[in-house]
Amino acid sequence: MRSSSTSGKTGREVALTVGATPEAAPLPVRITLYRLLQESLANGFRHGGGLNQRVSLRGSAHQLEIEVTDDGRGFDPAAPNTGGHFGLDGMRERVQLLGGHSR
Repeated sequence: MRSSSTSGKTGREVALTVGATPEAAPLPVRITLYRLLQESLANGFRHGGGLNQRVSLRGSAHQLEIEVTDDGRGFDPAAPNTGGHFGLDGMRERVQLLGGHSR
């Protein structure tokens, strides 16, 4: 398992813990992983303040688990989408199209 931190567009550090080998996953899975991270981190920064964002990737080439967390104000992911934003729904759909599921 390796840990590091990165910063990009926002200049904020994002803690990264990798305990999987996503390089061995099929290309559609790696693309989905990239898009999930992109959307999750952007939303966390935009809507939650991007405080202390963390990414953890675990699993194998056959099963990956990604967890993105932060110290922002939070929200109820089960609440109905009334604001016209489709970020979570879009991420869930991407994962389901590959046979995965979200929590």
